[in-house]
Amino acid sequence: MIGLHIVFAITVLILYSAFLMVYIPQASYRSGMLFAVKLPPDAMGHPEIKSVQDRFRKETRQVSLWTAAALLPYVLLFPWMGFQVVYFMAWMAGFTIVMVRPFQEAFRRTLELKRREDWFVGPRKRVMQVDLRAARRKNERSLSPWLFLIPLSLGAGLILVAGLELIPGSRDSALLPLASMGLILTLVMLGLALMFRRMKAEVYSADSEVNLLLNQARRRSLSWMWLLLAILENGHVLLLLLAFSGSNEGLQTVWFYSSLAFALVPTLLIYRTFRSIRKLEEDVLTSDGGAVYSDDDEYWANGFTYHNPQDSRIMVPKRFGIGATFNTATPVGKSLYWGALGLAGAVMLSVCALMLISEFVSPSMEIAEQRRVHISYPMYSMSFNVVDVQELTLVDGIPSGSKRSGEATDKVLRGSFSLDGLGKSNLYVYKNNPPYIRVKLKERFVFFNERDRVSTEELFRQLQSVVVNQK
Repeated sequence: MIGLHIVFAITVLILYSAFLMVYIPQASYRSGMLFAVKLPPDAMGHPEIKSVQDRFRKETRQVSLWTAAALLPYVLLFPWMGFQVVYFMAWMAGFTIVMVRPFQEAFRRTLELKRREDWFVGPRKRVMQVDLRAARRKNERSLSPWLFLIPLSLGAGLILVAGLELIPGSRDSALLPLASMGLILTLVMLGLALMFRRMKAEVYSADSEVNLLLNQARRRSLSWMWLLLAILENGHVLLLLLAFSGSNEGLQTVWFYSSLAFALVPTLLIYRTFRSIRKLEEDVLTSDGGAVYSDDDEYWANGFTYHNPQDSRIMVPKRFGIGATFNTATPVGKSLYWGALGLAGAVMLSVCALMLISEFVSPSMEIAEQRRVHISYPMYSMSFNVVDVQELTLVDGIPSGSKRSGEATDKVLRGSFSLDGLGKSNLYVYKNNPPYIRVKLKERFVFFNERDRVSTEELFRQLQSVVVNQK
Protein backbone atom coordinates (compact mmCIF):
# COMPACT_ATOMS: atom_id res chain seq x y z
CA MET A 1 0.00 0.00 0.00
CA ILE A 2 2.80 2.41 0.90
CA GLY A 3 4.53 1.43 -2.34
CA LEU A 4 1.44 2.47 -4.30
CA HIS A 5 1.38 5.88 -2.61
CA ILE A 6 5.06 6.36 -3.46
CA VAL A 7 4.37 5.46 -7.09
CA PHE A 8 1.50 7.97 -7.20
CA ALA A 9 3.62 10.67 -5.55
CA ILE A 10 6.39 10.14 -8.12
CA THR A 11 3.76 10.25 -10.88
CA VAL A 12 2.48 13.62 -9.61
CA LEU A 13 6.01 15.07 -9.51
CA ILE A 14 6.74 13.82 -13.04
CA LEU A 15 3.46 15.26 -14.38
CA TYR A 16 4.05 18.70 -12.86
CA SER A 17 7.72 18.75 -13.91
CA ALA A 18 6.94 17.67 -17.48
CA PHE A 19 4.11 20.15 -18.02
CA LEU A 20 5.90 23.10 -16.48
CA MET A 21 9.20 22.36 -18.27
CA VAL A 22 7.42 22.05 -21.63
CA TYR A 23 4.89 24.90 -21.44
CA ILE A 24 6.51 27.63 -19.33
CA PRO A 25 9.31 28.23 -21.90
CA GLN A 26 6.67 28.85 -24.60
CA ALA A 27 6.07 32.27 -23.06
CA SER A 28 9.53 33.32 -24.28
CA TYR A 29 10.37 34.09 -27.90
CA ARG A 30 12.57 31.23 -29.17
CA SER A 31 13.38 29.93 -32.65
CA GLY A 32 11.07 32.53 -34.18
CA MET A 33 8.05 31.34 -32.17
CA LEU A 34 5.96 32.47 -29.23
CA PHE A 35 3.34 30.06 -27.88
CA ALA A 36 4.00 27.86 -30.96
CA VAL A 37 3.04 30.74 -33.28
CA LYS A 38 5.68 31.95 -35.74
CA LEU A 39 6.27 35.68 -35.38
CA PRO A 40 8.78 38.19 -36.75
CA PRO A 41 11.20 39.56 -34.13
CA ASP A 42 9.74 43.08 -34.25
CA ALA A 43 6.33 41.73 -33.16
CA MET A 44 7.68 41.18 -29.66
CA GLY A 45 7.50 44.89 -28.96
CA HIS A 46 3.73 44.97 -29.33
CA PRO A 47 1.99 45.77 -26.01
CA GLU A 48 -0.66 43.06 -26.46
CA ILE A 49 2.05 40.42 -26.72
CA LYS A 50 3.22 41.25 -23.20
CA SER A 51 -0.40 41.11 -22.02
CA VAL A 52 -0.77 37.59 -23.45
CA GLN A 53 2.47 36.51 -21.78
CA ASP A 54 1.47 37.91 -18.39
CA ARG A 55 -1.98 36.34 -18.57
CA PHE A 56 -0.51 32.96 -19.50
CA ARG A 57 1.86 32.99 -16.53
CA LYS A 58 -0.94 33.99 -14.15
CA GLU A 59 -3.33 31.30 -15.43
CA THR A 60 -0.58 28.65 -15.24
CA ARG A 61 0.08 29.49 -11.58
CA GLN A 62 -3.64 29.32 -10.84
CA VAL A 63 -4.28 25.95 -12.47
CA SER A 64 -1.15 24.54 -10.83
CA LEU A 65 -2.54 25.49 -7.41
CA TRP A 66 -6.06 24.29 -8.25
CA THR A 67 -4.88 20.90 -9.43
CA ALA A 68 -2.66 20.52 -6.35
CA ALA A 69 -5.62 21.37 -4.11
CA ALA A 70 -7.69 18.81 -6.00
CA LEU A 71 -5.41 16.08 -4.55
CA LEU A 72 -6.86 16.64 -1.07
CA PRO A 73 -9.76 14.16 -1.55
CA TYR A 74 -7.17 11.51 -2.46
CA VAL A 75 -5.66 11.92 1.02
CA LEU A 76 -9.10 11.80 2.67
CA LEU A 77 -9.90 8.54 0.86
CA PHE A 78 -6.92 6.80 2.48
CA PRO A 79 -9.00 4.04 4.18
CA TRP A 80 -10.55 3.02 0.81
CA MET A 81 -7.80 2.15 -1.63
CA GLY A 82 -10.18 1.32 -4.49
CA PHE A 83 -11.77 4.76 -4.37
CA GLN A 84 -8.32 6.32 -4.01
CA VAL A 85 -7.10 4.73 -7.24
CA VAL A 86 -10.28 5.69 -9.12
CA TYR A 87 -10.00 9.28 -7.90
CA PHE A 88 -6.33 9.45 -8.82
CA MET A 89 -7.09 8.23 -12.36
CA ALA A 90 -9.79 10.88 -12.68
CA TRP A 91 -7.38 13.49 -11.30
CA MET A 92 -4.72 12.58 -13.88
CA ALA A 93 -7.24 12.89 -16.72
CA GLY A 94 -8.43 16.25 -15.40
CA PHE A 95 -4.86 17.43 -14.83
CA THR A 96 -3.91 16.68 -18.44
CA ILE A 97 -6.89 18.64 -19.76
CA VAL A 98 -6.72 21.60 -17.37
CA MET A 99 -2.96 22.19 -17.41
CA VAL A 100 -2.84 22.76 -21.19
CA ARG A 101 -5.70 25.28 -21.14
CA PRO A 102 -3.52 28.36 -20.41
CA PHE A 103 -1.24 27.45 -23.33
CA GLN A 104 -4.18 26.81 -25.66
CA GLU A 105 -5.67 30.19 -24.79
CA ALA A 106 -2.31 31.94 -25.25
CA PHE A 107 -1.86 30.20 -28.63
CA ARG A 108 -5.34 31.32 -29.73
CA ARG A 109 -4.83 34.94 -28.61
CA THR A 110 -1.36 35.16 -30.20
CA LEU A 111 -2.62 33.71 -33.49
CA GLU A 112 -5.56 36.15 -33.54
CA LEU A 113 -3.18 39.05 -32.92
CA LYS A 114 -0.84 37.83 -35.65
CA ARG A 115 -3.64 37.71 -38.21
CA ARG A 116 -4.98 41.09 -37.16
CA GLU A 117 -1.56 42.72 -37.40
CA ASP A 118 -0.69 40.82 -40.60
CA TRP A 119 2.51 39.34 -39.19
CA PHE A 120 3.76 36.52 -41.39
CA VAL A 121 7.07 34.69 -41.73
CA GLY A 122 7.90 33.12 -45.09
CA PRO A 123 5.21 31.64 -47.38
CA ARG A 124 1.72 31.72 -45.86
CA LYS A 125 1.24 28.03 -46.47
CA ARG A 126 3.73 25.28 -45.94
CA VAL A 127 5.69 24.63 -49.14
CA MET A 128 6.69 20.96 -49.20
CA GLN A 129 10.26 21.33 -50.43
CA VAL A 130 12.56 18.46 -51.28
CA ASP A 131 16.34 18.26 -51.25
CA LEU A 132 16.95 15.20 -53.46
CA ARG A 133 20.52 14.71 -52.27
CA ALA A 134 19.45 14.72 -48.62
CA ALA A 135 16.50 12.46 -49.42
CA ARG A 136 18.75 9.84 -51.08
CA ARG A 137 21.45 9.82 -48.39
CA LYS A 138 19.42 10.63 -45.25
CA ASN A 139 19.90 7.18 -43.64
CA GLU A 140 23.56 6.60 -44.54
CA ARG A 141 24.80 7.07 -40.96
CA SER A 142 21.86 5.32 -39.26
CA LEU A 143 22.40 2.05 -37.42
CA SER A 144 21.35 -1.11 -39.25
CA PRO A 145 17.94 -2.49 -38.18
CA TRP A 146 19.68 -5.88 -37.96
CA LEU A 147 21.21 -4.71 -34.67
CA PHE A 148 17.76 -5.20 -33.16
CA LEU A 149 18.62 -8.89 -33.12
CA ILE A 150 20.40 -8.07 -29.84
CA PRO A 151 17.30 -6.93 -27.89
CA LEU A 152 15.15 -9.50 -29.71
CA SER A 153 17.45 -12.20 -28.37
CA LEU A 154 17.24 -10.68 -24.90
CA GLY A 155 13.44 -10.65 -25.08
CA ALA A 156 13.33 -14.28 -26.20
CA GLY A 157 15.78 -15.11 -23.40
CA LEU A 158 13.45 -13.60 -20.79
CA ILE A 159 10.60 -15.82 -21.99
CA LEU A 160 12.93 -18.81 -21.84
CA VAL A 161 14.06 -17.88 -18.32
CA ALA A 162 10.44 -17.64 -17.16
CA GLY A 163 9.40 -20.83 -18.97
CA LEU A 164 12.24 -22.91 -17.51
CA GLU A 165 11.84 -21.21 -14.10
CA LEU A 166 15.52 -20.23 -14.02
CA ILE A 167 14.34 -17.42 -11.74
CA PRO A 168 12.61 -19.28 -8.86
CA GLY A 169 8.86 -18.85 -9.07
CA SER A 170 8.91 -17.13 -12.46
CA ARG A 171 7.05 -19.93 -14.24
CA ASP A 172 3.72 -18.62 -13.09
CA SER A 173 0.85 -18.06 -15.50
CA ALA A 174 0.63 -14.44 -14.31
CA LEU A 175 4.35 -13.79 -14.88
CA LEU A 176 4.76 -15.28 -18.36
CA PRO A 177 2.92 -12.31 -19.95
CA LEU A 178 5.28 -10.00 -18.04
CA ALA A 179 8.30 -11.93 -19.37
CA SER A 180 6.97 -11.55 -22.92
CA MET A 181 6.79 -7.75 -22.56
CA GLY A 182 10.52 -7.46 -23.32
CA LEU A 183 10.00 -9.03 -26.75
CA ILE A 184 6.83 -7.05 -27.40
CA LEU A 185 8.46 -3.73 -26.51
CA THR A 186 11.46 -4.58 -28.69
CA LEU A 187 9.14 -5.16 -31.67
CA VAL A 188 7.44 -1.83 -30.95
CA MET A 189 10.82 -0.04 -30.87
CA LEU A 190 11.83 -1.78 -34.11
CA GLY A 191 8.60 -0.65 -35.76
CA LEU A 192 9.17 2.94 -34.64
CA ALA A 193 12.78 2.84 -35.82
CA LEU A 194 11.69 1.66 -39.28
CA MET A 195 8.94 4.28 -39.40
CA PHE A 196 11.40 7.06 -38.61
CA ARG A 197 13.82 5.75 -41.25
CA ARG A 198 11.10 6.07 -43.88
CA MET A 199 10.18 9.63 -42.93
CA LYS A 200 10.93 12.24 -45.58
CA ALA A 201 14.10 14.26 -45.31
CA GLU A 202 13.63 17.67 -43.71
CA VAL A 203 14.58 20.83 -45.61
CA TYR A 204 16.27 23.06 -43.05
CA SER A 205 18.36 25.31 -45.28
CA ALA A 206 19.00 26.43 -48.83
CA ASP A 207 22.38 24.72 -48.48
CA SER A 208 22.22 21.01 -49.43
CA GLU A 209 25.25 20.22 -47.24
CA VAL A 210 23.45 21.57 -44.18
CA ASN A 211 20.34 19.52 -44.98
CA LEU A 212 22.44 16.37 -45.41
CA LEU A 213 24.34 16.97 -42.15
CA LEU A 214 21.22 17.59 -40.05
CA ASN A 215 19.15 14.76 -41.55
CA GLN A 216 21.93 12.22 -41.09
CA ALA A 217 22.70 13.40 -37.55
CA ARG A 218 19.03 13.27 -36.60
CA ARG A 219 18.48 9.79 -37.99
CA ARG A 220 21.67 8.40 -36.48
CA SER A 221 20.73 9.74 -33.04
CA LEU A 222 17.21 8.33 -33.31
CA SER A 223 18.43 4.93 -34.50
CA TRP A 224 20.70 4.72 -31.46
CA MET A 225 17.85 5.85 -29.21
CA TRP A 226 15.39 3.17 -30.36
CA LEU A 227 18.02 0.43 -30.08
CA LEU A 228 19.11 1.48 -26.58
CA LEU A 229 15.48 1.82 -25.47
CA ALA A 230 14.78 -1.75 -26.61
CA ILE A 231 17.79 -3.03 -24.63
CA LEU A 232 16.89 -0.96 -21.55
CA GLU A 233 13.28 -2.15 -21.55
CA ASN A 234 14.43 -5.76 -21.55
CA GLY A 235 16.52 -4.93 -18.49
CA HIS A 236 13.47 -3.29 -16.91
CA VAL A 237 11.37 -6.41 -17.51
CA LEU A 238 14.11 -8.52 -15.89
CA LEU A 239 14.00 -6.34 -12.75
CA LEU A 240 10.21 -6.66 -12.62
CA LEU A 241 10.46 -10.45 -12.96
CA LEU A 242 12.89 -10.53 -10.03
CA ALA A 243 10.53 -8.30 -8.04
CA PHE A 244 7.39 -10.37 -8.58
CA SER A 245 8.81 -13.89 -8.63
CA GLY A 246 10.60 -14.01 -5.27
CA SER A 247 9.02 -15.03 -2.00
CA ASN A 248 11.33 -12.91 0.15
CA GLU A 249 9.31 -9.75 0.85
CA GLY A 250 12.36 -7.62 1.70
CA LEU A 251 14.23 -8.62 -1.44
CA GLN A 252 11.07 -8.15 -3.49
CA THR A 253 10.83 -4.57 -2.21
CA VAL A 254 14.44 -3.88 -3.21
CA TRP A 255 13.85 -5.18 -6.76
CA PHE A 256 10.56 -3.28 -7.02
CA TYR A 257 12.03 0.10 -6.13
CA SER A 258 15.05 -0.63 -8.30
CA SER A 259 12.69 -1.13 -11.24
CA LEU A 260 10.96 2.17 -10.44
CA ALA A 261 14.28 4.02 -10.44
CA PHE A 262 15.32 2.23 -13.61
CA ALA A 263 12.14 3.46 -15.34
CA LEU A 264 13.61 6.98 -15.31
CA VAL A 265 16.56 5.95 -17.50
CA PRO A 266 14.56 5.62 -20.77
CA THR A 267 12.91 8.98 -20.07
CA LEU A 268 16.30 10.65 -19.62
CA LEU A 269 17.60 8.96 -22.79
CA ILE A 270 14.66 10.24 -24.87
CA TYR A 271 15.05 13.75 -23.45
CA ARG A 272 18.80 13.84 -24.04
CA THR A 273 18.48 12.53 -27.61
CA PHE A 274 15.89 15.04 -28.77
CA ARG A 275 17.53 17.87 -26.83
CA SER A 276 20.87 17.22 -28.54
CA ILE A 277 19.17 17.03 -31.95
CA ARG A 278 17.43 20.35 -31.42
CA LYS A 279 20.58 22.03 -30.11
CA LEU A 280 22.55 20.87 -33.15
CA GLU A 281 19.86 22.18 -35.50
CA GLU A 282 19.81 25.56 -33.74
CA ASP A 283 23.60 25.88 -33.73
CA VAL A 284 24.06 24.87 -37.37
CA LEU A 285 21.19 27.00 -38.70
CA THR A 286 22.33 30.01 -36.69
CA SER A 287 25.82 29.85 -38.18
CA ASP A 288 24.52 28.91 -41.66
CA GLY A 289 22.25 31.91 -42.10
CA GLY A 290 20.30 30.22 -44.90
CA ALA A 291 17.48 28.68 -42.89
CA VAL A 292 14.23 28.02 -44.78
CA TYR A 293 11.12 29.28 -42.96
CA SER A 294 7.48 28.71 -43.77
CA ASP A 295 4.35 30.02 -42.08
CA ASP A 296 2.32 26.90 -41.36
CA ASP A 297 0.46 27.86 -38.17
CA GLU A 298 -2.85 26.83 -39.74
CA TYR A 299 -1.77 23.18 -39.68
CA TRP A 300 -1.06 23.18 -35.94
CA ALA A 301 -4.36 23.02 -34.05
CA ASN A 302 -3.88 24.34 -30.50
CA GLY A 303 -0.16 24.57 -31.22
CA PHE A 304 0.57 20.86 -30.77
CA THR A 305 -1.81 18.82 -32.98
CA TYR A 306 -0.61 18.57 -36.61
CA HIS A 307 -3.15 18.18 -39.46
CA ASN A 308 -1.81 18.81 -42.96
CA PRO A 309 -3.49 17.01 -45.90
CA GLN A 310 -0.66 18.17 -48.19
CA ASP A 311 1.94 16.34 -46.10
CA SER A 312 2.12 12.55 -46.56
CA ARG A 313 4.33 12.01 -43.50
CA ILE A 314 2.74 9.92 -40.74
CA MET A 315 4.88 11.50 -38.00
CA VAL A 316 6.50 14.92 -37.86
CA PRO A 317 8.78 16.62 -35.31
CA LYS A 318 6.87 18.41 -32.59
CA ARG A 319 6.70 22.16 -32.86
CA PHE A 320 7.95 22.47 -29.31
CA GLY A 321 9.05 20.05 -26.63
CA ILE A 322 10.73 16.78 -27.58
CA GLY A 323 9.75 13.89 -29.81
CA ALA A 324 7.38 13.60 -32.74
CA THR A 325 3.63 13.76 -33.23
CA PHE A 326 1.17 12.19 -35.66
CA ASN A 327 -0.11 13.89 -38.79
CA THR A 328 -3.84 13.33 -38.27
CA ALA A 329 -4.52 14.18 -41.92
CA THR A 330 -3.10 10.79 -42.95
CA PRO A 331 -5.23 7.65 -42.40
CA VAL A 332 -2.42 5.86 -40.54
CA GLY A 333 -1.55 8.90 -38.42
CA LYS A 334 -5.19 9.46 -37.54
CA SER A 335 -5.65 5.79 -36.58
CA LEU A 336 -2.52 5.77 -34.43
CA TYR A 337 -3.43 9.06 -32.72
CA TRP A 338 -6.97 8.05 -31.77
CA GLY A 339 -5.88 4.47 -31.13
CA ALA A 340 -3.31 5.63 -28.56
CA LEU A 341 -5.91 7.84 -26.84
CA GLY A 342 -8.45 5.03 -26.90
CA LEU A 343 -5.97 2.53 -25.48
CA ALA A 344 -4.99 4.91 -22.66
CA GLY A 345 -8.66 5.51 -21.87
CA ALA A 346 -9.46 1.78 -21.92
CA VAL A 347 -6.59 1.01 -19.55
CA MET A 348 -7.68 3.72 -17.11
CA LEU A 349 -11.33 2.60 -17.21
CA SER A 350 -10.30 -1.04 -16.72
CA VAL A 351 -8.18 -0.18 -13.69
CA CYS A 352 -11.02 1.91 -12.22
CA ALA A 353 -13.53 -0.90 -12.80
CA LEU A 354 -11.29 -3.46 -11.08
CA MET A 355 -10.68 -1.20 -8.10
CA LEU A 356 -14.42 -0.51 -7.68
CA ILE A 357 -15.10 -4.25 -7.87
CA SER A 358 -12.59 -4.79 -5.06
CA GLU A 359 -14.54 -2.33 -2.89
CA PHE A 360 -18.05 -3.64 -3.57
CA VAL A 361 -17.56 -7.36 -4.33
CA SER A 362 -16.29 -9.94 -1.85
CA PRO A 363 -15.06 -13.46 -2.64
CA SER A 364 -17.51 -16.27 -1.98
CA MET A 365 -16.92 -19.99 -1.39
CA GLU A 366 -19.53 -22.52 -2.46
CA ILE A 367 -19.55 -26.31 -2.05
CA ALA A 368 -21.32 -27.80 -5.07
CA GLU A 369 -23.25 -31.09 -5.17
CA GLN A 370 -20.51 -32.75 -7.24
CA ARG A 371 -18.13 -32.44 -4.28
CA ARG A 372 -16.43 -29.50 -5.93
CA VAL A 373 -15.51 -26.25 -4.18
CA HIS A 374 -15.91 -22.99 -6.11
CA ILE A 375 -14.36 -19.69 -5.02
CA SER A 376 -15.86 -16.84 -7.01
CA TYR A 377 -14.16 -13.48 -7.41
CA PRO A 378 -13.73 -11.39 -10.58
CA MET A 379 -10.43 -12.13 -12.38
CA TYR A 380 -9.26 -14.60 -9.68
CA SER A 381 -11.95 -17.27 -9.40
CA MET A 382 -10.85 -20.88 -8.88
CA SER A 383 -12.27 -24.32 -8.10
CA PHE A 384 -10.99 -27.67 -6.87
CA ASN A 385 -12.32 -31.13 -6.10
CA VAL A 386 -12.81 -32.15 -2.49
CA VAL A 387 -10.79 -35.32 -3.11
CA ASP A 388 -7.79 -33.13 -3.97
CA VAL A 389 -7.72 -31.60 -0.48
CA GLN A 390 -4.65 -32.98 1.30
CA GLU A 391 -5.05 -30.94 4.48
CA LEU A 392 -7.73 -28.67 5.88
CA THR A 393 -7.02 -26.50 8.93
CA LEU A 394 -8.21 -23.35 10.64
CA VAL A 395 -5.28 -21.03 11.38
CA ASP A 396 -4.79 -17.66 13.05
CA GLY A 397 -2.01 -16.35 10.81
CA ILE A 398 -0.72 -16.27 7.26
CA PRO A 399 3.02 -16.41 6.43
CA SER A 400 4.55 -13.35 4.83
CA GLY A 401 5.33 -13.42 1.14
CA SER A 402 4.94 -11.57 -2.12
CA LYS A 403 2.11 -10.89 -4.54
CA ARG A 404 2.23 -12.43 -8.01
CA SER A 405 -0.99 -10.87 -9.25
CA GLY A 406 -4.11 -9.51 -7.60
CA GLU A 407 -4.78 -7.10 -4.77
CA ALA A 408 -2.71 -6.43 -1.66
CA THR A 409 -4.10 -3.53 0.36
CA ASP A 410 -4.27 -2.58 4.02
CA LYS A 411 -7.57 -4.46 4.23
CA VAL A 412 -7.50 -7.45 1.87
CA LEU A 413 -5.27 -9.96 0.08
CA ARG A 414 -6.84 -11.42 -3.05
CA GLY A 415 -5.21 -13.23 -5.92
CA SER A 416 -2.03 -15.23 -6.50
CA PHE A 417 0.80 -14.99 -3.95
CA SER A 418 4.05 -16.71 -3.04
CA LEU A 419 4.23 -17.34 0.72
CA ASP A 420 7.33 -18.09 2.75
CA GLY A 421 7.58 -21.81 3.45
CA LEU A 422 4.45 -22.62 1.44
CA GLY A 423 5.12 -21.37 -2.08
CA LYS A 424 2.28 -20.78 -4.53
CA SER A 425 -0.91 -19.77 -2.78
CA ASN A 426 -4.30 -18.27 -3.60
CA LEU A 427 -5.53 -15.80 -0.99
CA TYR A 428 -9.07 -14.53 -0.48
CA VAL A 429 -8.78 -12.98 2.97
CA TYR A 430 -9.48 -9.91 5.05
CA LYS A 431 -6.19 -8.96 6.68
CA ASN A 432 -5.75 -9.02 10.46
CA ASN A 433 -9.10 -10.78 10.80
CA PRO A 434 -8.46 -14.39 11.92
CA PRO A 435 -9.23 -17.20 11.71
CA TYR A 436 -8.38 -18.26 8.16
CA ILE A 437 -9.36 -21.47 6.40
CA ARG A 438 -6.21 -23.07 5.00
CA VAL A 439 -6.58 -25.67 2.26
CA LYS A 440 -3.55 -27.64 1.08
CA LEU A 441 -3.80 -28.88 -2.51
CA LYS A 442 -1.22 -30.73 -4.56
CA GLU A 443 0.41 -27.66 -6.14
CA ARG A 444 -0.72 -24.76 -3.96
CA PHE A 445 -2.36 -23.56 -0.77
CA VAL A 446 -5.65 -21.68 -0.52
CA PHE A 447 -6.53 -19.25 2.28
CA PHE A 448 -10.07 -17.95 2.76
CA ASN A 449 -12.09 -16.12 5.40
CA GLU A 450 -15.28 -14.13 5.83
CA ARG A 451 -15.65 -10.68 7.36
CA ASP A 452 -16.64 -12.08 10.77
CA ARG A 453 -15.23 -14.94 12.78
CA VAL A 454 -18.54 -16.80 13.20
CA SER A 455 -19.16 -17.03 9.44
CA THR A 456 -15.61 -18.24 8.82
CA GLU A 457 -15.90 -20.97 11.48
CA GLU A 458 -19.29 -22.09 10.13
CA LEU A 459 -17.92 -22.32 6.57
CA PHE A 460 -14.93 -24.30 7.87
CA ARG A 461 -17.21 -26.84 9.60
CA GLN A 462 -19.22 -27.31 6.41
CA LEU A 463 -16.09 -27.83 4.34
CA GLN A 464 -14.56 -30.13 6.97
CA SER A 465 -17.70 -32.28 7.00
CA VAL A 466 -17.62 -32.70 3.23
CA VAL A 467 -13.89 -33.56 3.22
CA VAL A 468 -14.25 -36.12 6.04
CA ASN A 469 -17.24 -37.80 4.39
CA GLN A 470 -15.42 -37.98 1.06
CA LYS A 471 -12.45 -39.74 2.65
